[in-house]
Amino acid sequence: MKLGISFVALFLVASVDAQSVCYDHDPVRDWDKLNEPIYKLLSSEEYRNTLTQQLQTGASTAVYFSDEFNRFYGELVKQIVPGTDATVEQVLQGLTTVTADGCSVYLIGGVIRDIIITSKTGAPLSVKDFDIQMQCGEGWSKTDFCNDVNKFCETNYGKAVCSKCDFAMGIGYITIGKEDEKGTVDTHHWSEIINNEPVRSWEFSVTTMVYEHVNKYIIDLSGLGMGDICKNPPHFQIPVKNSLWKQWSGYQPQGELRYWKLRLKTFVTDKPTEEFLV
Repeated sequence: MKLGISFVALFLVASVDAQSVCYDHDPVRDWDKLNEPIYKLLSSEEYRNTLTQQLQTGASTAVYFSDEFNRFYGELVKQIVPGTDATVEQVLQGLTTVTADGCSVYLIGGVIRDIIITSKTGAPLSVKDFDIQMQCGEGWSKTDFCNDVNKFCETNYGKAVCSKCDFAMGIGYITIGKEDEKGTVDTHHWSEIINNEPVRSWEFSVTTMVYEHVNKYIIDLSGLGMGDICKNPPHFQIPVKNSLWKQWSGYQPQGELRYWKLRLKTFVTDKPTEEFLV
């Protein structure tokens, strides 16, 4: 899933005793502590222009560090990927080695949202899948992604648990693990984070988030997600300017479905957003 891919209802369970991430997330001002690919993206003039042109007034990318989030994440990735004998953490680590020069792997979307919500409510933490995006150096194409990740998966876990590289709706991804079971690792090519039509990269505020698991930073791309999740009740919003909503919805054909999924999770939104989506 590019940042806009669907995040389905959650099922696997893990629990940790900890306080809310909402009270334990420190802003990170020194972005050069991030690993190089994400730092280069966030500090680029193209990315800054995208924020100015597309996001709501006052919205801007924020980076956080949270011991509580890291604790929940560390427990969650101990789960075994279905159909393999490897934990999620081991699969993610393996994916960093699919090319000789190494790769960067980022957790994205709903898992980040639900870790924060779980820390806030005390409910069991449960996930259906782990959406990640990969970057393996400049020039690493979607074709390279398909070839390298498929080879890695089939070599280490067997062909039966490696999906074909799927480019449905223009979103390239490969699933590692038995697809009819919960806890798969769904891999995606890095280019889906910011592409030639960046407005398509923004999903709802609470899922347009990235976790850089090596240095353990939460990257709230719109700068709206953490605040929205931590409200009571939790909120969500379309992060782009109102004038771009129609264009945004053209890239989010499941927007109404995702709206209802968030509502079932007790999230709320403002009336204009609700009237636009439903």
